[in-house]
Amino acid sequence: MEPTIKKIQTAIFIKNFQIQNEYEKSNLLLDSKEKIGDIFDGQPILIPAPNEMPPEIPRIVLNSADNLFSCNIALNRTDIFFNSANSKEKDVNIILEKQKTNSLRVFDFLKEKNVIINRIGFVVDVEYAIENAIEFLKAEFINENKFESPKELSFRYNRSSIIEEINIPMNNLVTVSGKNDSNVIQIQLDINTVSEIMSSSDFSKEYFDKIITYSENKINSIIKEFPNL
Repeated sequence: MEPTIKKIQTAIFIKNFQIQNEYEKSNLLLDSKEKIGDIFDGQPILIPAPNEMPPEIPRIVLNSADNLFSCNIALNRTDIFFNSANSKEKDVNIILEKQKTNSLRVFDFLKEKNVIINRIGFVVDVEYAIENAIEFLKAEFINENKFESPKELSFRYNRSSIIEEINIPMNNLVTVSGKNDSNVIQIQLDINTVSEIMSSSDFSKEYFDKIITYSENKINSIIKEFPNL
């Protein structure tokens, strides 16, 4: 089975980030065009956002002209997306490395704003084309004579681990799903730093690099070994 990476998301959770008014938002947009505008060279979107709007709602959305890359900037998180389903590049290693490079650039941009970065997530959506997805999942993951004739099947598990070099505990979350009228198995791989350390964390670029590298390696391993999770 050949995997197809549909989308990659890097989630950067932040504290002490304020955009008080439309003037500050415009200045932030101008600064982003200068620092990361070569990645997000498409038309940006400024979202009208009163101060009472929830902090997770984006204030600025950046896009690339080819619609491959986008970035949502909110007060408590920034999400960088690679819509890799639209990319001509299909090599998993190259795709993951491109996302890492873009994420590091955005990380530098945020750090210049003196924000605290206290959680990192790296999420990849993968599809496998296979005849009769439901029967495949039943054969691989379910004991015989269990869950007869399902319309849909999904499995979700989380494995704990530690990046030994920097002593950072991680979640390794895998969600697998399929439908009886589909020849596609969908997998979401979500590697993230645990929420329990958010209050004491402020990741440096060195730590961010190691967390993303660890996530890339884990995801690559799972993709290659599936369905042997």
